[in-house]
Amino acid sequence: MKCGAASQRLHDALFATHSGVYNEVSFLAQRSKRQAYELPAGSELLLYAPLSTSFRCQGEGYYADVQNNCQVYHVCHQVTRPDGAADFQHYSFMCGNQTVFDQLSLTCAFPEDGRAVQQCA
Repeated sequence: MKCGAASQRLHDALFATHSGVYNEVSFLAQRSKRQAYELPAGSELLLYAPLSTSFRCQGEGYYADVQNNCQVYHVCHQVTRPDGAADFQHYSFMCGNQTVFDQLSLTCAFPEDGRAVQQCA
């Protein structure tokens, strides 16, 4: 598909109307299939402890999940719902085997590299 066609589809999805109401909700639903704690199959085998699902987004950004020894990290993206209320899209990711999320560099690193998050060491 050409870039122009992709841009047109995005435009159509954002500005399509149904009874005069913008169809933003269905667009967001299409774009947000990956949500909180939907990790790849078998990822729990790499965790040091059972997966804790207690993390909740409090602000926009990237966050190490201390309850999961920083092996899991989250991306929180603030969105405005059609009714005007603020909400967060919450996405979870897992660091590679034997690495943890470094809150300073926003990357996964080996703990022995000395850059790992202190509270997760």
